[in-house]
Amino acid sequence: AATMFNEAPVRLQMRARRKDGGAAEVELSIGMVHGIDGRLTHWVLAFADRSEIARMQEELRVLRSIAAAP
Repeated sequence: AATMFNEAPVRLQMRARRKDGGAAEVELSIGMVHGIDGRLTHWVLAFADRSEIARMQEELRVLRSIAAAP
């Protein structure tokens, strides 16, 4: 392959705003791509909307606390 990832991508989660002004939980992944000679050729950035997963995790937390109540 002409290029390869030499280091693991950095991942972080943050809150962002959608076009409609609503909040979104997003995960960003940023990685460096190096050429065969080892020089950095470019960066790659990918993001995913994690809002639904965050909502389900909160719902699960609430349900577990209800189930644990006497």
